[in-house]
Amino acid sequence: MNASSLLIAVAGIALFVGTSPASGANGYTPAPEKTEDWPGKGVVWNGDHWNKRRGEFWANREKDKGAVVFFGDSITEGWYTLSKDFPKWKCANRGISGDPSRSLVFRLKEDVLDLEPRAVVILIGVNDIASGGLPEDIAWNIRYCVTAIQRWRSGTPVVINKVMPWGNAQPHHRQRIALLNRMIEAIPIGRVNVRVCDTWSIFADENGNPAKDEFPDLLHPNASARVKWHKALNPILEEVVK
Repeated sequence: MNASSLLIAVAGIALFVGTSPASGANGYTPAPEKTEDWPGKGVVWNGDHWNKRRGEFWANREKDKGAVVFFGDSITEGWYTLSKDFPKWKCANRGISGDPSRSLVFRLKEDVLDLEPRAVVILIGVNDIASGGLPEDIAWNIRYCVTAIQRWRSGTPVVINKVMPWGNAQPHHRQRIALLNRMIEAIPIGRVNVRVCDTWSIFADENGNPAKDEFPDLLHPNASARVKWHKALNPILEEVVK
């Protein structure tokens, strides 16, 4: 991030929670041109769709204030029925297809914190893994987001979903997903109102693959799979969102 960002050290993590000169009334902050200028760790990605989505988020920022924010990649973006499925709360979808975890670090302030979220639901990691990303970098980025959210307002509920099974994954991808999910399990330790939703076990068969009738492309859950996801996630939200 640029020099105008505020750097705060919390629990050993440097939090960039300021704004850039490009942000403000004129629109969202554009992606850095150089990889080294992105906050966080690991792979980076952006493109036309990324910019389109961020423009939509900016346009809806006032309307979406106070929402339960769903923050992630294409799997989150594809959950078009959030408001219908979670009628108890206002919901805001902040998923972007293709996003890796490092992008969530960059997007966190404008796409999440500026909404003054009631709670945040995170699912991220498969795009990192597919691009050669390391589990420890992904876990670092997720921890960063959780710490920043709760630094913004202590006790804000955060639910982290495990990475779902990926049917076309190579053996090394599967090993990294398994390691990342173990790391995700440890993130809530010592934190208030941080929970993990086990979105691995509810979908994976004995070989670690999703069912074709729930994940037609073996990566993205369809409507019937999202019913299962909702069944696992909703009780957690009921517990932590007051």
